[in-house]
Amino acid sequence: SSAILLTLFIAPIARVAAPLIAKLWHASDKKQISKILSFIINNFLIFMLPIAVVFAIFAKSFVFAIYGEKFVNSVILLKILSVTMVVVGLNTIFVVVINSLGRAKELSRIILFVGLLNFIGNISVVNYWGILGVTLVTICAYLLSTLLFIKTISSQIKIQLDIKNMLKVLLSSAMFTVTAIVLIKKIYFEYIDIKILNFII
Repeated sequence: SSAILLTLFIAPIARVAAPLIAKLWHASDKKQISKILSFIINNFLIFMLPIAVVFAIFAKSFVFAIYGEKFVNSVILLKILSVTMVVVGLNTIFVVVINSLGRAKELSRIILFVGLLNFIGNISVVNYWGILGVTLVTICAYLLSTLLFIKTISSQIKIQLDIKNMLKVLLSSAMFTVTAIVLIKKIYFEYIDIKILNFII
């Protein structure tokens, strides 16, 4: 539930995009929809990924400050889910777009199909890999949803992806992550982190 906090940043974007895209769709202005959607997707990582990375890096301090040391086993799950919330946020926007394009039936089929696969997958792995296995299966379900959402939207609207820009964001985020992890290991300041978090909260 803590990782889901990251998706709160997506709500304002979705609320603005929904009526605008619906209006343009009814006006048959696919070109403008393409520009808006491409802009959102191409700049999404710049906005969301750094937040998710920071959240993942300081997951241990966050868990200890909010829930206490008895929840130490949930740290790894929070790290994984923090980065996964980037995909969830993107899917949130895709759902809004598909609804705005009047493709509610296709959306329902995708959600039902992926939800069923996720349920079967969770049941299959929970006895072998526990909560970690369930988390990984859920991540795969999110990624599958993303691919199906993109396929549905692309059948109606052309999406122009700036792959070069996305790769730059991914590379810079990876460099930041490595640097932050090295500094955290060399300069131990977990106690300071918890005090700061407690003060903020």
